[in-house]
Amino acid sequence: MVKKLEKKMLEKKTFDGWIRCRHELRVGIWGKYSYIVDSLESSKLLMDHIKSYYIKKTTITSEELEEQLKKDVTWNAEKCLEKGFVDEIIKF
Repeated sequence: MVKKLEKKMLEKKTFDGWIRCRHELRVGIWGKYSYIVDSLESSKLLMDHIKSYYIKKTTITSEELEEQLKKDVTWNAEKCLEKGFVDEIIKF
């Protein structure tokens, strides 16, 4: 049961006609300097994790990913499928 649930959670699907947008991590930080520094370090770790996930789970290169994360990138379902961001397009 756990394996089946894990597999279900890892499925990447989108609907025909939908678009997806990817961009860098966005955060807002305020407070004491030490809190800001800690938050920045946590944000760097999270951004590294996101990049690592994209590289492992898609067909996109790290160079292509770096360029695309600098701006908002919007792809339709077919482009997402081509690049490995989704495994299946659900037609309705």
